[in-house]
Amino acid sequence: MVALPEGCCAICRARNDCKAYTWTDHNTGTCWLKSGKGAFTTKTGARSARVSSTSPTCTLVNNVDYNGNDIGNSPSAAATGCCDICRGRTGCRVFTWSNYNGGTCWLKSQQGPGTTVAGAVSGTI
Repeated sequence: MVALPEGCCAICRARNDCKAYTWTDHNTGTCWLKSGKGAFTTKTGARSARVSSTSPTCTLVNNVDYNGNDIGNSPSAAATGCCDICRGRTGCRVFTWSNYNGGTCWLKSQQGPGTTVAGAVSGTI
């Protein structure tokens, strides 16, 4: 089960044979991993993406919250999903993930002072 589409990206990126994915709400969230881009079809609620193996990775730090400089937030079941969410948001350079509302990425324009917060995960792009 992968509750949100962003989680599929990290799963796909971790596999050499995965080049794309489609997420659906089947069984409360399912990633369909693909070896390549297939034919395009429309399905309500589905989200698909191609994954580049050359994409830079985020540097993650456990139990740290970078305070301030928030430019928005987005749901993500896992901190690893915040990397792609932040990359896709203009001006985002840093994020902090917390389990608020089942998982939330707090997107930031720059790194603020770090505070120890159990369970938080912060990252830089």
